[in-house]
Amino acid sequence: MYKTEFCDRNRWRDVVSWIHHDTANESSRTQNALDTLQNDSAKGVVGVVRESFSGHMVAGSYTAAMAGGVVSIGAVRIDRNDVLDQTVALLRGTLSQYVKNQVELIQAIATEFTVLERQVLEGIGLRYLAHLDHLVLFLENEKRAAGKAVDALGSSAQGLRLREFRAGDEATLERVVTDSYIDTLDCPLLGDLRTGKAAVEGYLANRDQKHSWWFAEVAGEAIGCLLLWERAPAIWELTYMGIIPSARGRKFGAVLLEAAIAVANQMGAGQLVLSVDRENQPATRLYHQRGFYCYNSTEVWFGGGSILSAS
Repeated sequence: MYKTEFCDRNRWRDVVSWIHHDTANESSRTQNALDTLQNDSAKGVVGVVRESFSGHMVAGSYTAAMAGGVVSIGAVRIDRNDVLDQTVALLRGTLSQYVKNQVELIQAIATEFTVLERQVLEGIGLRYLAHLDHLVLFLENEKRAAGKAVDALGSSAQGLRLREFRAGDEATLERVVTDSYIDTLDCPLLGDLRTGKAAVEGYLANRDQKHSWWFAEVAGEAIGCLLLWERAPAIWELTYMGIIPSARGRKFGAVLLEAAIAVANQMGAGQLVLSVDRENQPATRLYHQRGFYCYNSTEVWFGGGSILSAS
């Protein structure tokens, strides 16, 4: 027999460590998860399935709300085949606690899910999205000359100019992001669920972090964007690079990538990181040709906010 329970905050560390199979007392992975869960805006939930008599944990998960209408299933662990139904019920109960949130997307990300974990995700209504390859470019060998202005990069693509984001550009950013989702090769299934409006709301909610955002313009019209953030000292991330359909096929992507590298250099970064759908061959080829290499990969599952009402 088994019982399901949701844990008090004072027990989160032990449970999250167990979910991650962490044996170290000071695991950075567990601490990073706790930092997210303990933020009041995250409305973190940690739950487990236990043996009724021994109290041993046999399954567990934790979730957090994120900016932009996203609920993230941080991790799932299930140790036995015979607790599959209980684990599905645990996650459904967890997600039901976010019904009052404006949730557009539910996501689950791991280095690699087990067969049982995938069955749990399918059981709550999620589906496989992609394997993301996480790439890095070390900038020590890149030209750091201060005179290499970002707007000079447009000379390699006729008519293209780069302009920094400024207050009042929010609606333009929403339009560009929304249009760039059309026929994208990067996680194309998200187009059915993820709106540009919610994505931009997520970006805007985190503007207190150090960032550098740019528009690509042709004849004064924004046709693409670059969104970069400082993720750690000397590490910048190209979080989003998108081009609207009418401007594709003109090598603007390569120019925008060079602009991202130049911006990271100007910000003093030693590394520029990004993530790409493994199946997006044109983008993957561009990044590899430029010198990026894969240092890690993750498996991503997703579902719409309508799953909450069924939980």
